[in-house]
Amino acid sequence: MTTMPTMEKKALLDALLTTNMSPLTTFRFVELLNEMEACQSEQSAWKLRYELLGMCSVLCSEEVISDDELTMLNDAISLFWKPQARAFTLARLSALEA
Repeated sequence: MTTMPTMEKKALLDALLTTNMSPLTTFRFVELLNEMEACQSEQSAWKLRYELLGMCSVLCSEEVISDDELTMLNDAISLFWKPQARAFTLARLSALEA
């Protein structure tokens, strides 16, 4: 069974499609994105988030993507991250109450 992507994930994938990344780079980006989404460990999820942001910065410095595309992808990654970060925070709060 497949699930529909969230609005945040759809926006991020749409932003990704507007770039000039190679198919292999795009595949790796989506692979990291899916790993981050499935991550159960907050520390690992943060690491993957920073890996995605770093990947975007490197691609911009190598002129694979423009500054505008970098900003667009960084904003989309942040929006995608918010629900997951919120879930980790709620889990920590629940653990404190228990």
